[in-house]
Amino acid sequence: MPYIQHENDITFSVNFGEKIHLSGTNGSGKSTLLKAIAGHLSPVHGNIHVRTGLCYLDQHFTLLDNTKSTLENLAFFAHI
Repeated sequence: MPYIQHENDITFSVNFGEKIHLSGTNGSGKSTLLKAIAGHLSPVHGNIHVRTGLCYLDQHFTLLDNTKSTLENLAFFAHI
């Protein structure tokens, strides 16, 4: 199994303008949670509801094109 199932459900919401700080030890599931919220992974059980567009930029910046400048990358994603 790719990640651990916990006994307790996780329920939270983030509204426009709010910021969250996600912290935990290495391997605790921070990136997995973010990937699931972004739709890159399916949850083991339960549901994830996202009611707006979002973009997941991983810690290795694989979403960005290394052959383009920062401004060119920003311009590309501003049109999506």
